[in-house]
Amino acid sequence: MRKDKKISQSKRVSQLKSEGINKKSWTQGLNQEEEFNVRGNYKESLVIRKRLQDVLEDKINNNISSTRSKLTYDKANWVYEQADANGYQRALNEIIELIN
Repeated sequence: MRKDKKISQSKRVSQLKSEGINKKSWTQGLNQEEEFNVRGNYKESLVIRKRLQDVLEDKINNNISSTRSKLTYDKANWVYEQADANGYQRALNEIIELIN
């Protein structure tokens, strides 16, 4: 890679850092070129990330509704199903945090 390209790419990475990805996990362990590509693609994916957030929030709301049904309390293993539902919601919320 040419030196002038590295310098401009380095400046661009700095700009992208201030514009987008706040989660270190997106770029942890990547070299500078990979980080540049991830940051650029992240910024360009705003529409799809927003749609994914909407889908995940719908899944959370549906899960909450189904776990609060009176029919679920009659099951002998209700506690385990509730714990599973809580873990599922927590995982979906973590994904939402990563994409925002």
